[in-house]
Amino acid sequence: MLSYLNLGLFMVDNIHFQYNSMMYGLFILAVHYIVQERYLKSAFFYAVLLNFKHIYLYSAPAFGIMYLKGACFAPNSSRWTRAKSFVLLAVQTLVITVVISFGPFIMTGQLSQIVSRLFPFDRGLVHDYMAANVWELHIIFNKYVLNLVRWF
Repeated sequence: MLSYLNLGLFMVDNIHFQYNSMMYGLFILAVHYIVQERYLKSAFFYAVLLNFKHIYLYSAPAFGIMYLKGACFAPNSSRWTRAKSFVLLAVQTLVITVVISFGPFIMTGQLSQIVSRLFPFDRGLVHDYMAANVWELHIIFNKYVLNLVRWF
């Protein structure tokens, strides 16, 4: 809650980065429902979050483990309950959310446009003016070593 009260973060986030605070809210909501052990609601909000901003895909393994641990492999539950929980999570997350989000693009044959914009491998994953973090070695190689090879 305190991060939402920071005026500088609010202005930078909502003016420069468009709707990141809404994404952060969806993320917190998904975590909140995990804490409450309401895994279907959490999976729904996490899937919606991924459809809005695919950068949250980094946290998918943690969410997946929590869903499997809490809903599908809950202690003192029968095989039927575990299987039913797994199927409900899979159907809700994959079918309902993805079909609702990407269905119109699939129907009009525009899914390749969405994929190329979500994962822009053709233009490179980072820009030269960005802080590269993990991609720093890739940028150094790409920018300096390849230019050096071209110079010779």
